[in-house]
Amino acid sequence: MKKIILFLSLFPVLCLGNIPTSKIENFNGSYLDPSGTASADYFEFNQYQFGANAEFTVEKQAGSIFLETPDESIQFDNIPDFITNLSELEWKNLNLNTNSSSIDFSLKSLKGSHTEGAVKINNLSLECKNKNATSTSDNEILEMCLNQFAEVSLASTKITDKDKDTDVSNLSISIDKNDMKYKVKYGSFTVKGHGQTFYETNLIRIKISTAKVGILNVRGKLFNELSKNQTEDLTVNEPWIEIRLKE
Repeated sequence: MKKIILFLSLFPVLCLGNIPTSKIENFNGSYLDPSGTASADYFEFNQYQFGANAEFTVEKQAGSIFLETPDESIQFDNIPDFITNLSELEWKNLNLNTNSSSIDFSLKSLKGSHTEGAVKINNLSLECKNKNATSTSDNEILEMCLNQFAEVSLASTKITDKDKDTDVSNLSISIDKNDMKYKVKYGSFTVKGHGQTFYETNLIRIKISTAKVGILNVRGKLFNELSKNQTEDLTVNEPWIEIRLKE
């Protein structure tokens, strides 16, 4: 059941902050610490308008990643440790389209390694839509994805860190007006269930109402495993999971 932890750490990273206007198509890149190269068929992100056939150098400095051209530099912060700790990284076919009412993200693959571990992600996608035009949330992306509408799918991923492996396969999550349905493969078993998701200021709250393998109830076992991974930012109190975001 530890496999759920990976999604809990990935989701806030994908959905952190206000919604930029963006259009990124077939973005590919790699680096060997601390630098590399990247390219995209088309790249527009907020005020950065690089257009078609964009090419970049990639630099990693103090936990941030920079995309640089001779004229401009884009800095990406709040990258999770399991990414910034990698000494080697390669990603393929990243696509992102966002506006004030929708998010459409997909990633074909990401893989990397460092002296004590590695990460592999295959076929990750996220779609969110705003069904509440009057929302006044301080975090438009999390408000949209957790309180309005979201579809998440993940074919497989694996994170190796020292002696610990964390992996997920065949993960799917759908959220509609706070109501959540999910499915994930755990070993040879498929866990299905439903619950609710909520975003409040700097706080994600997830209620797991059911977790079943076939007709067997495994919610207690799920929470026993989740409770072993609690941190100051992740707390577990059945049936609730709470994730506090740094301001």
